[in-house]
Amino acid sequence: MSRTEAGGAGGPLAVLTQDGRLVARAVRRADGPVARFFGLMGRTRLAEGEGLWLEPSSGIHMFFMRIPIDCAFVDRGGRVLRIAHRLRPWRVGWWLIVPGSRATLEVAAGALAASGVRVGDRLSLVAQPAEAGAAPPAPQLTAIPAAGPLFDPRVPGGPS
Repeated sequence: MSRTEAGGAGGPLAVLTQDGRLVARAVRRADGPVARFFGLMGRTRLAEGEGLWLEPSSGIHMFFMRIPIDCAFVDRGGRVLRIAHRLRPWRVGWWLIVPGSRATLEVAAGALAASGVRVGDRLSLVAQPAEAGAAPPAPQLTAIPAAGPLFDPRVPGGPS
């Protein structure tokens, strides 16, 4: 299983806002061309807190999707440039391509509104400590300062 499919060799990933609100707690990272292309295609559901972080990504498609999703398009600094709520399968439109976007977070429909994410918020992809053999309880997260890098440098594939 590749790092992308596993959510990163360092363990589970989560997405937080600049003020520490949890947006998604079980995030896979799709940073290769094949993983980004297939994304969530074919999935019949997303569990609460589950998501996909696509990078690099300035746009998405909804072809072959079976479920509606929310998307947050973020720039290199993690600032949310655009939010698309409840995108339905097989839809195409201008809102799916966002100039200046560096990454896209895809989560279950309604999840971004429920977590209060708004345009202008800063999102961080962070590693969660994992205990061997144990299902993770409520995540204990290490946040990145809002003015800091988009990614936690301890996450494999982060900045060198």
